[in-house]
Amino acid sequence: MPAQKEAERKRQLKERIFTVSADEIDYIRLINRGQDYRLEKTANGWMLVKPKRLIADQKIISKIIEVLNKERIIKVVATDLKRMDEFGLTSPVIYAAFGHRGGLEEFFIGRPAPAKAGAYLYKKGLDGIFLVSLDVAGALNQTLYGLRKKEPFVFDETSVKKIVIERKDDRLEMVREENGWFMLSPVKGRCSDKTVWRFIEEMKTLRADEFYDGKKPKPSDYDKSVRIKLFFDDKT
Repeated sequence: MPAQKEAERKRQLKERIFTVSADEIDYIRLINRGQDYRLEKTANGWMLVKPKRLIADQKIISKIIEVLNKERIIKVVATDLKRMDEFGLTSPVIYAAFGHRGGLEEFFIGRPAPAKAGAYLYKKGLDGIFLVSLDVAGALNQTLYGLRKKEPFVFDETSVKKIVIERKDDRLEMVREENGWFMLSPVKGRCSDKTVWRFIEEMKTLRADEFYDGKKPKPSDYDKSVRIKLFFDDKT
């Protein structure tokens, strides 16, 4: 396309690649590396419903939407959609769909451009093949680990009433009273409230490096481990 016409086309489309806020989106589908991932927004946040039903990583979902909303077209590569195969868009590397208030935004990500100048993208409904930054492909290049919640423990830190830490024959027990935390064993005395609360916060924000779904650990494999128990009003 002549430079002037290309510039005009770019100006017209740059705000139309993705302009949906996170609050409006209620459904996401990603197909990456042959794996189909589906996420739905619930009253309690995002849930991964396929291939497994798991709590989703809210930060990752927000990051994906943020990257797409910030993205601008680098170049209008072609307006002839018959050339989609030429840019790897007939069988895309990544497919992404975002449902929002009855509408659906569909993206097809092709192979990277030469010299990694960006990635080829086609959005259904727009008569054009575009070059966008690799940030888009990076944000959508998700796996099960990337999409699922990494924090293995979900609890309200203000509800913790008692903490027990056990290692072999050693036992450390602390309880929360109205005026702070107190140690019951191995010695009795006042705890550092700041240290205890920091410990609880670290437990809550702990992130898993890997998941071993469906595998039950053998106690013999953890003879050098530490057992940590958090007690609440209604459960441990």
